Amino acid sequence: MGVTLNGAAAAFAVASETQIALSAPPPSALGQVAVVVQTLAGTSNAGSFSYVETSPPALTAPVFAFSIVPYAWSFGGPASDAWFLVASTSTATFPFGAYDILAQHDLVLLGGLDALGLGSASIAIPSGFAGLTFHSQLLTWDGGVDLQATSFASATILG
Repeated sequence: MGVTLNGAAAAFAVASETQIALSAPPPSALGQVAVVVQTLAGTSNAGSFSYVETSPPALTAPVFAFSIVPYAWSFGGPASDAWFLVASTSTATFPFGAYDILAQHDLVLLGGLDALGLGSASIAIPSGFAGLTFHSQLLTWDGGVDLQATSFASATILG
């Protein structure tokens, strides 16, 4: 038994006699991916899914942080856009176009999304902030008039 994505072996789990669960790896390119399943009964016809650009942008982050341990964000948005990661201890926002932006924020990090529109960032949380809850938000900008934002992600520092 096995599953391939564009001919490469993929990790999977059998959910039932008629279903499998698979976690797709990060893409190496945007576009369609052929999925083939091999069982004792034979090889399936190819199915497919597509990796597409994330728009509006998306942000994922843990809900808990620990002092001195790196805290990591993963995000996606329009390919090659600039990104700005902001954080605040307040959930107050102000409207900016179609987005609600954290009002009392500080710039944490900035950079550029890769050619697939993916990015990540991490920082070490200084000691002495146990019990603090902070909120982070990703803004992306194409260098022209297109500014996009994610909803914010919240985390509490445990120690």
